[in-house]
Amino acid sequence: ARMAGLHKAGKMGDPKALARHFEDMSSSRGLRFVPGVLRQEAKEAKTYIDMALKFMSEEGSAIFPSFCSDPDFQETFTHSLLTLNAYSAESTYWRHSNQDYIALAHNNMNVDNAFFWRAGAGDLDLGVLDWGAMGQKSLGFKLWWWLYCGDFDMLSEHMGGFLRCFVDTYAAFGGPALDMEVLRMQFVLTALEQMNSLCAAVPQIWQMCRKPEWKTIKDRYDPRIGANVNGKSTLRLYLQVMRTIVGIIHDSRWRGPEVLERWIELFSKSLGVSRKDSAVIGLEPFALDGQCRRGQHMLHEATRQNASRSDRRPAVGEAMPWQGRDAGRGAPSTATGLTRGVDGRCELLPGASRVHLPPRVPDPAPARR
Repeated sequence: ARMAGLHKAGKMGDPKALARHFEDMSSSRGLRFVPGVLRQEAKEAKTYIDMALKFMSEEGSAIFPSFCSDPDFQETFTHSLLTLNAYSAESTYWRHSNQDYIALAHNNMNVDNAFFWRAGAGDLDLGVLDWGAMGQKSLGFKLWWWLYCGDFDMLSEHMGGFLRCFVDTYAAFGGPALDMEVLRMQFVLTALEQMNSLCAAVPQIWQMCRKPEWKTIKDRYDPRIGANVNGKSTLRLYLQVMRTIVGIIHDSRWRGPEVLERWIELFSKSLGVSRKDSAVIGLEPFALDGQCRRGQHMLHEATRQNASRSDRRPAVGEAMPWQGRDAGRGAPSTATGLTRGVDGRCELLPGASRVHLPPRVPDPAPARR
């Protein structure tokens, strides 16, 4: 957060030199997205999702929560990941559309990229490894990749504190004021995004620990999956993060599917476009009779709750009631900064620097005991 704030304050070096030598997602002018995915992509994603669900509910059931075997959870899990797969380009675009939420920082600062030592007086000090992917990118994206190795209960209990610490420190060192709940939304979208990648990594998991071995694995501390494999922590990390993300999808403290649904609704309204239908997303098996089963009910709850705000579709460039003032600038927000061309593509308008941010997401409710 300090480094990101210093960068926004212009104290990390020449901007052109930084953009030339490190990843730079701060210029959204070149970003475009096509609002749709190929049907084959959805089928491929569904294949990996089914593989991951089978692994978590059968072969790996000893280390995953029991709810992974619940058909309602499996439906919600599938619906959420296929939906985000269909909105992958839009999600990336949105997370990089507001300059305030993009800054130079380390890209993967979890504990295995840190080293520790004691100074002369016995004080604990630390350093950071793996700066190769450093660059300017979504801070919500980065925050996930800094914290994603933490235990789920710890993250759930302290996430509000982590967000507050980041927002306050970022501002104290020169960054603009951020909305904690926008940062939280970026964080959750990035977590769900990684789960799609982890589903595709199940064959790699089988290579690191063969299927027959799982019959006798009782917990995640078994050295066959808890120790380094071929000198690397990859297997242990994959399993840990998968456990965390299924919790984000299932636990009422996070309401991951609702956060995703809320973002899609607001993002679609900001563009004045219709939501993608089930055929594009690849969800026909879950909506043949038009009835909402429990998993779909969870996903669409936010839509029904927000219906009372306004059913009117805004014109492109029109400010919506939930679009406030630019964070840290005090200037009224008046345009989405997006346009739709005749080819269906969306891009930033010339001179625009952002799309509008969604409203605050309510604080997570306490988990049911």
